[in-house]
Amino acid sequence: MEEFEDIINEIKQGKQIELSWTSTTLATKFAAITVLFADFFFIYFFKCIEQNVIIIIALFVFLNIYAGLQFFYSCEAYLKGKTLSIKKVFRKEININIETILEVNSFTIKSTKFTIIKYELDGRFEWASITNSNSIIFGIEYSAAEILKIAKNI
Repeated sequence: MEEFEDIINEIKQGKQIELSWTSTTLATKFAAITVLFADFFFIYFFKCIEQNVIIIIALFVFLNIYAGLQFFYSCEAYLKGKTLSIKKVFRKEININIETILEVNSFTIKSTKFTIIKYELDGRFEWASITNSNSIIFGIEYSAAEILKIAKNI
């Protein structure tokens, strides 16, 4: 727990801690545009090749589901004391108490860590996806999941 001492102090002092990659919204919009172009490519490709149609359709469906999930759940997140600010791509920013978070799950793909949080808002359950990278370029040392778990236990 000593390695998290600086994070614990920042939470207790009420300093703002950035949990997500700063360009999450831009990256999500770029991914959606890329999927739209890929859709046109798949439609053209589908007309030209009649072999391996199942693979092409599966890839087409996967990319569209992935883009849809990014639009609904991807967000920029900041922690300030016991308050978590969440700004989803096409929604207004909301502030929730850290105690309303029900689950924190995460998975890693290369140096990018995806943290999925489930929280309660106005009597219903919501989900948000926080993306951050542990690469040298971005300089993030701790994942959003670790910081949220620490903040909830303080």
